Amino acid sequence: MNRIAFACLAFALLIAAGPARALTNDHGVIVFTQADALAGGVTPGDTPGFPVTLSVPGASYRLGSSLTVATGANGIEVRANDVAIDMSGFTLAGSGVGRNGITSFNRNLRVANGQVRGFNNDGIRTIAQFLAVDTMVVTANGRFGIFAEAVDNNQLDSVSYASIVGSKVTANGADGIRCMRHCRVEHSIVSANGSNGISFGGTGGFVFANTVTANTYYGVYFAGAGGAGNNFVAGNPDGSLVGTVIHMQPNACNPSCPP
Repeated sequence: MNRIAFACLAFALLIAAGPARALTNDHGVIVFTQADALAGGVTPGDTPGFPVTLSVPGASYRLGSSLTVATGANGIEVRANDVAIDMSGFTLAGSGVGRNGITSFNRNLRVANGQVRGFNNDGIRTIAQFLAVDTMVVTANGRFGIFAEAVDNNQLDSVSYASIVGSKVTANGADGIRCMRHCRVEHSIVSANGSNGISFGGTGGFVFANTVTANTYYGVYFAGAGGAGNNFVAGNPDGSLVGTVIHMQPNACNPSCPP
């Protein structure tokens, strides 16, 4: 048997004998699929089925297929700092029974390039600082689309500095986006949510170049001083830009923008 044939045979035997596990591409990105999620072992401590637990700090992950959660569990739980998840255009679906789509307990999570839909609670949820959401569709979740806010008053500074960019957050049961202090939402569509479009729970919220329409209550609500510029806010019955708003550039509102 020549060396090439022997190497191919050895590789095939290794695959057949080894446990199911996530794949790693040549750039060090951990790629996982529905099959990997069901098998477990995506990272140390990840048990078979959902949630997929991401426990390696500083790692980048990429979906290799859509993921479907068919039980009352979270889809993905992030339990390490400095994690990036590239959805690669795939969908994380809650099937109307999953709890939260992506939930993080650690700082500096980035989620990009895909869709999260159909979870009973929140689409993307964090209780830590530095959430970044980029080019996502977050829709039809039972509570908040994107939630980055303290769970009690003793944690007001622990959930800050979130950014949501270039995303579509629609038809969620409560607020489309709810975030804590120093949060920025830009170039996004936030529409048809069951409560407010965007709610800022503290000082420093900023909205720029968004379309915020047809939410059930407020378009954008500022609990503390915040800024707004170049937004189109319309069809939100309880008000367009509500709270202490600094107008950085003109906004177009119906009902009218505050002075």
